[in-house]
Amino acid sequence: QRAYALPVRARCTPYGTGDRRAACRCCGLPWDAVGQTAGMRAAIIDRFGGPEEFHLVDDLPTPTPGPGEVLVRVLAAGVNPVDYKIRDGSSGVAKKLGPEDFPLVLGRECCGEVAELGEGVTDLKVGQRVYGMPSMTHKAGCYAEFVALPAEGLAPAPEKADTIALAGTALAGITAWTAVHDLAKVTADDVV
Repeated sequence: QRAYALPVRARCTPYGTGDRRAACRCCGLPWDAVGQTAGMRAAIIDRFGGPEEFHLVDDLPTPTPGPGEVLVRVLAAGVNPVDYKIRDGSSGVAKKLGPEDFPLVLGRECCGEVAELGEGVTDLKVGQRVYGMPSMTHKAGCYAEFVALPAEGLAPAPEKADTIALAGTALAGITAWTAVHDLAKVTADDVV
């Protein structure tokens, strides 16, 4: 399992001045087109298949958090075997997806900053660094600039913890916890 920092687009600024503004410094779009796209960058698939199906887009609509959800500006995302299994259609999660679920953003875990709170979310605040993952039935993916995630799947990031390390912690952590506590039922007196 690995976690990677995603380049996060800053506020668009032009190269040059006056009529010589050729392109945006951060996203490379022709300056005339900047502000005309209302989307975000994301890594998506349009259908199940091999690695060639995985591609970047820069015009995916930015999600809006629903009740109980948080809009997270993704700073880093974890990369896990379940991601390629969803991409190639071999995971149990993929079996529950239909044509209406595409394009699909992959990525089951991330670390980022709270950008917006959905209705009823009171235990997190805008600007706070968080990490976590949604349940496996939640379709939002973290390989994007923004993701709307259930607040219950997020935790405040420890102040000195590394953002990239936190991005790869949630899924592996819950897997280890489930194996040790729920399945093996290890107690304080057990020798493992």
